[in-house]
Amino acid sequence: MKIPLQNSEPIPKDADVVERVEWHKQLGDKVQKDELVLEFESMKGIDEVFASQAGIITEICYPDGSNPKRQEGSRGGWFVVFGYIETEIISNLVAKPTSESDEVDHQELITALEEPKKPLREIITNLGVGLPSEDKFLKAAPYVRKIAKERGIDLNKIQGSGHNGIITLSDLDAGRPTEDCKSIAKQEAQDDCIIEPLSSRHKAIARNMTQSGQCIIQASTGVRINFHRLLSAKSLLHEMPQNCFRNEALRYLRPDLFVMYGIILELKNRFHKLNSCYGCKCFGFEGLKVFRHINLGVAYDGEDGITVPVLHYAEECADIIELGDRYAELSQKVSEERLTQDDLRGGTLTFNNVGAFKDDDGVPFGADDGNSVVIHGQSVIITLHRIGKRTSDDYGYAMLKASFDHRAHARGKPIIHFLCAVRQHVENFDYDKLIGSFYKIKSTP
Repeated sequence: MKIPLQNSEPIPKDADVVERVEWHKQLGDKVQKDELVLEFESMKGIDEVFASQAGIITEICYPDGSNPKRQEGSRGGWFVVFGYIETEIISNLVAKPTSESDEVDHQELITALEEPKKPLREIITNLGVGLPSEDKFLKAAPYVRKIAKERGIDLNKIQGSGHNGIITLSDLDAGRPTEDCKSIAKQEAQDDCIIEPLSSRHKAIARNMTQSGQCIIQASTGVRINFHRLLSAKSLLHEMPQNCFRNEALRYLRPDLFVMYGIILELKNRFHKLNSCYGCKCFGFEGLKVFRHINLGVAYDGEDGITVPVLHYAEECADIIELGDRYAELSQKVSEERLTQDDLRGGTLTFNNVGAFKDDDGVPFGADDGNSVVIHGQSVIITLHRIGKRTSDDYGYAMLKASFDHRAHARGKPIIHFLCAVRQHVENFDYDKLIGSFYKIKSTP
């Protein structure tokens, strides 16, 4: 039976294209039930496709690196059929070498071909059941044979790495050395270096960075923010007794939270075009795509690199308190490793707080001269650097920088105005009023 390989959960309706497909198997490879076959990226999230039945991969619709697109006219979440497998009973017949004298169990074959009849019969015939065993074409799928013919490759000189020696596309690319050569090459590789495997998330980050470097023309600018008033309010709270409203208020007196709040307000009110991405060939359109909703990605440092979960519909936060609650909830999910694919999808602009990185003594070490890399599919990333320590001349000040896609924002002036507007929100915020509101809440019987 022909079984499609497709995503188990629909791709979000906001995504018009799958960013990248990566196969873990090749055409002609045998797979077991629930075995990982391929991965793909959508809206910065990573999805995995598993085999629903055991069988052999007989068709690949979207090879490595391809970008499947939503079909015109479709609405809502959508699915992609990346390829097909034949179930185990058919696969065994296909992969089994036969000679002229071999007998095929016709009753088993007829039973297997009952549904559907014609397509499966054609597949079985094309893959070579009943051909002489000395014919190497028996061990290569039609697609592989076609590629081999175009490249002028003699399949009789290729050693197949697939199930029962089936020749795959990777065998054509590598020329597939003999077993002795393979063992020697493997030993030499082990002697010279150690191959460290990467997680799926790490590989996705690397691919995104590669895409950003290849497509996006990076530029950057920045302003200095004065956090003196916020730090003074925190110092005042620290002097109050523990049994007061102090702990609740301290949760919200965070520099990064007020910067995020200023970013959201300015994107919502005046600078909505910064919440966008520049369309190029990989997106299927050319122009500036301005997103209707602010899905703010927040960068967190982890063992596998930077993780960027998303605060979806951030423009709906009524005040700094609601934003702080959602931010705390997201941070808890990161620390408890409870992030879902939905939490990683759909970011439209990213905030990176490198000033939060600290050494073993708790001292921030974020530099002031570094620039973050714009994420593929966005046009701006905002970076907050470390705040000057009490013993330094720049105490209370921090750099707020914006890296942006110069294609999307050819004039850098709006970026400067945006950063200055965010700075005004932070420096002019009424912190006394915020602290007073917590006092009233706690003192109300």
